[in-house]
Amino acid sequence: MRYAVVTGSTKGIGKAIAEKLLSEGWFVFVNYAKDDKSAEEFVETHKELRNYFQIIKCELSSYGNAKAFVKEILDTATCIDCLVLNSAVTDTSPFEEITREKWEYVMNTNVNVPFYIIQGLYNNIVEDKGRIIFIGSICGVYPHARSLAYGVSKAGGAPNGERTCQIL
Repeated sequence: MRYAVVTGSTKGIGKAIAEKLLSEGWFVFVNYAKDDKSAEEFVETHKELRNYFQIIKCELSSYGNAKAFVKEILDTATCIDCLVLNSAVTDTSPFEEITREKWEYVMNTNVNVPFYIIQGLYNNIVEDKGRIIFIGSICGVYPHARSLAYGVSKAGGAPNGERTCQIL
């Protein structure tokens, strides 16, 4: 069995990726942060494949959460064939109103935590055939003034925080 991890995968692009992998027979670690309704809908929609995915509720915005997320994955799988780093956040505060906390939240979620996840899973990613995929944004090339931190995060990096994970 091939194993994939897809962050931010109960909605949008992440969901489409998770569903494609499931349809091809992969076991998929499906991740989300807050939207329980979308996670429940994912489970209901794919109940016939329930033995082929594990949903992990974990807000991936801190080092502590990244470590807990990696632990949950490695408690089930000893090797990962594909890691898709899809989850991201933005802040649309005007430049003068971007606080350190808002800035660091975006940077942690979009830059630091993906690094910590890769570092935590590195020795378990299948040698030669394993893949790490980052979902980028055109904002990393052409930043938008209403989401400065997001554009910068999609082009580069910064600091940290703490929280927890839960398996559903």
